[in-house]
Amino acid sequence: MKKFYLYTNENVTPTLLAFGQDIEIFQHAKSAKDEQLSEPKTLLKDGYFTQTILSKGKSEQTNPLPIVTALSKRLLEKLRSDPSVLSPENHEADQVMVTIVKDAFKSLGVDYATAFIGIEHYGLLDGRVTINKVKVSLIYELLCLIQYVWERTPATPTINFEFQALKQQYDWFYEREFGSLALADEIRSKRIKQVTLIDGDVIKEFKSPKDLTKPKSAIQTGASTNPLSFAWLEVRFSEVLSAKFGICTFCGQTYALEGLKGRGGKKSTCGEAMCQKILRKQNDKWNRESNPEKIRKNERIRKHKSIAYKEIIIEKKTTVQEFAEKWGYKTELVEQWIAKRKRKNMRLR
Repeated sequence: MKKFYLYTNENVTPTLLAFGQDIEIFQHAKSAKDEQLSEPKTLLKDGYFTQTILSKGKSEQTNPLPIVTALSKRLLEKLRSDPSVLSPENHEADQVMVTIVKDAFKSLGVDYATAFIGIEHYGLLDGRVTINKVKVSLIYELLCLIQYVWERTPATPTINFEFQALKQQYDWFYEREFGSLALADEIRSKRIKQVTLIDGDVIKEFKSPKDLTKPKSAIQTGASTNPLSFAWLEVRFSEVLSAKFGICTFCGQTYALEGLKGRGGKKSTCGEAMCQKILRKQNDKWNRESNPEKIRKNERIRKHKSIAYKEIIIEKKTTVQEFAEKWGYKTELVEQWIAKRKRKNMRLR
C-alpha cells in the first residue's frame, strides 16, 4: 500500500485513525479547478480511505485518546446508573456494549454503518476476541482496556473502587467458569493484528498540487473494520509517541500529564468537580472502614476542640492548663485550638 497523505476526510472507507502531533483535517475543495487535482486522487486511490478519527497525540491536552474516552465514558455512565446490567452473570450484558460502541463512535462524528459495514453485517458480538477457546465479553475487553491505560499512568493514581469491583467480578467469572483469564496484553495483541498499518504524512493547509512540496509531519495511521481495534490502536500509537496521559476511572475522560495544561503525574481524576467529589467520598469511606480507631480518635479531638473553646473562652469554667491535664493533651495544642477558633470567628464577622 502506498504512503497515505492526510488532507481530506471526505469519501473514504473504511475508517482511518490518524495519530500524531498538530494534525488538522482539511476538507477537499469542491471547485471545478480542484476537481482536476489528479495527484491527490492517485494518493488516495489504492487505500480509498475516507472517514477519519483524529487523535492529536502529545499536542492534545484535554482529550489525548478520544476513542478510549468515548467508550470509557459510556461504560462508566452505565456503571453509575445501572451496574446490574453489566454483571458477568447477565447474558445480555454484551448487547449493552454493542450500543455503547455505536454511540461512542457516532459521538466522534463517524458514520458507523458505513465505517464498519462488516460489523453491521455480521454483528459486533461475532467479532469478539477468542482466548483459550473462550470468546471474551466485550464489556470485559473494555474493562481491560481502561485498566491497561490506567496502569500505564505514572505514579499509579487512585482507582475507582466501583470500576475495580466490576473488573474483579469478570476476572473471577472467567477463572471460575472457563478456567482462563483474558489478559489485556493478549486482547491488545489480537486486536492490533486486525489493523492495517500505513505510513503517513500530514500536508498542512492543502489547497493545490503545489502544496505537496510543503514540509510534511510524519503521523501514525491505521485502518480497520472493527471499532474496538481502533481503541487498542489508539493506545499503541500513543505509546509509540511516548505520550504521557492518564484516565479518570470515575468518568472515563483521558487527560494529558505534561505541558502547560497537563494534569501532572500524581492526579487521580480528570479534575472535574464531580469526579473530585466522588474520590473524596471514596477515600473517606475507605479510611473509616480500614482504620476505625483513627476515625474515632479524630472525632474525639473534633469534639474536644469545641468543648475547649466553650469552657475556656465563653463560659470561663476552666483554664487551658486544667483542660489539657483533664483530657490528656499538651497545653500548646489546646492553645493552638483556641487561637485557630478565634481567627475563624474574626473572619466570619
